[in-house]
Amino acid sequence: QQRDDLTTSQPAPAGEVTGDESRPSPTTTTATGLSSLVDACRAIAGLRDRAELHRTTVEEAIRLTNAEAGAFIVTPGADPGRAQYVFQSHPQLFVGATLGAGVLRTTLVEREAVCEVVADEPSLALSPIALAVTPAIAAGGVVGLIVVLRSADEPFGNTDLEVLNMLAPAAGSAHVAASST
Repeated sequence: QQRDDLTTSQPAPAGEVTGDESRPSPTTTTATGLSSLVDACRAIAGLRDRAELHRTTVEEAIRLTNAEAGAFIVTPGADPGRAQYVFQSHPQLFVGATLGAGVLRTTLVEREAVCEVVADEPSLALSPIALAVTPAIAAGGVVGLIVVLRSADEPFGNTDLEVLNMLAPAAGSAHVAASST
C-alpha cells in the first residue's frame, strides 16, 4: 500500500547512481550544511513547549535528510508497548498503538540508528518505504525516536544517519527539559 504524496519519485534510469549519491543530504561536509545542522540543533535546544519541540525536530530532520515524511515517537521508560506517536508530518503514517516487532522496536531496544528499505514494518502504514530512525537519548535513557521516511527508490544512507545522530542529542535533551517545566 502506498500513498501518492510520499512515493512520487521515479526509479533511476539504468546506470544512474541511486541512494545517498543521487539525493545528497544538504548537510554533507560543506560549511553551509554544517551551519544548517548547528542552526537546527540550536533551534531545538531552545524550545520548551513539547508540541513545538516535537514538530520542529521532525521538520528539521526531514529538511536535513531530504525526507518526505517523519515522526517523533515518545517512548516512556523505553517501553515499546507505551510508545506514543506525538508528532507525524502526515496523518496515518503509523498503524497500531505499539512499535510491533520491527525496525522501530529494535532501534528502541538496541539504541542504534538504522536506515533501510522496509517492506513489512508492522508499525508503518506504507510499504515498501525507505526509513531512517535514531534514538533520542537523554538522562541515561531513550526518550524517543526520530523517524524519517521517503520513497523506497531513494534509500537513506550513512550521511543521513550521521545527520540524525547529531540532531538526536539536542532533541533528547530538549524533550527532558520540556518535560520538567
